[in-house]
Amino acid sequence: MPAAGSVGGLRAYWFSQTIGLDRGLQSFIQAMARTRTAVTLDVRGSNRWGHGDTLLALARDLGIADRIKLLPLAPPQQMARLAADYDLGLSLETEVTESRRLCLTNKIFTYLLAGVPVLMSDTPAQRALAPDLGAAAAMVSLSDPDGIAAALDRLASTATLTSAKEMAAKLGRERYNWDREKGILLDLVDKAFARRDGDRS
Repeated sequence: MPAAGSVGGLRAYWFSQTIGLDRGLQSFIQAMARTRTAVTLDVRGSNRWGHGDTLLALARDLGIADRIKLLPLAPPQQMARLAADYDLGLSLETEVTESRRLCLTNKIFTYLLAGVPVLMSDTPAQRALAPDLGAAAAMVSLSDPDGIAAALDRLASTATLTSAKEMAAKLGRERYNWDREKGILLDLVDKAFARRDGDRS
């Protein structure tokens, strides 16, 4: 298989506590079977419900079983380091619940901390974030495996992937990290207490 990050190869990664069937992975696997690029996918999480086996069965049916790997759970503090080995992180949320439509998962920010660009599904929350991420994010529809495949082939270009990784690392270093976010949080708390104290006077 061509080296990751070359014109012919792309290493994708997804992680969670539990592997589920409502996280967009089936659409991604279907897209993998349609790319010119040799895309691999590592899935990290508990397979206690057997959903990982279902994903592997889908990959076998599509003739790409050798490109999917299930990985065991790992401690939260290791997530950014483990993600750094990949070319692309997946945040393929479905709209199965209102929470999924409106939330941004920790995955996105873990990938950025690792210097890894993000492939995001087009939920309202992720659509709103995507412009701020620029080249570090690609937006796709889970109902369009051909579109996902095209996005993967574009990202597999060495120049495109290099630019995406540089932007992801910059965002993780300068914007989306706890050292910066805690300052914003503490400032909001200070303002809330100031308003409360003002209302009491």
